[in-house]
Amino acid sequence: MGQRVNIQYSVDLEDLEGEVARMVKRVATSLDGLVQELDQAAGLAGTGSCLTLRTLEEVANIRQKMMKADYALIDVVNIISSYIHYKSQPEESIDADLGVEAIKEKMQQAQVPDMEQLESFIKDFKSSPDADEVSD
Repeated sequence: MGQRVNIQYSVDLEDLEGEVARMVKRVATSLDGLVQELDQAAGLAGTGSCLTLRTLEEVANIRQKMMKADYALIDVVNIISSYIHYKSQPEESIDADLGVEAIKEKMQQAQVPDMEQLESFIKDFKSSPDADEVSD
């Protein structure tokens, strides 16, 4: 079997179910073909000539195709598991689709101290008696 590579791409959430169904259907079609190939290999065994190079090659080829189908099913399992994990998580406070302006507005509303306040806080902390214990 050839080398495998993991890729990542995104689909709209409403398209995910159709994408997974397409993947499962492709595996099912592949397995249907493998059943026919396996029947043919079994037919060779029924003729008394199954201990041949041809039978060995056919069975090895079927196993390779089964591994390919298994990899595809592993991908399906991973996608569904990730989807279930995503759906079970609480919604985030900042939605990824908000946009830059909405995020800036939320940050301004958060009452983040300005640089002067931070510098004053650091100066006060350094001059406190407990600051020596922290730096040791």
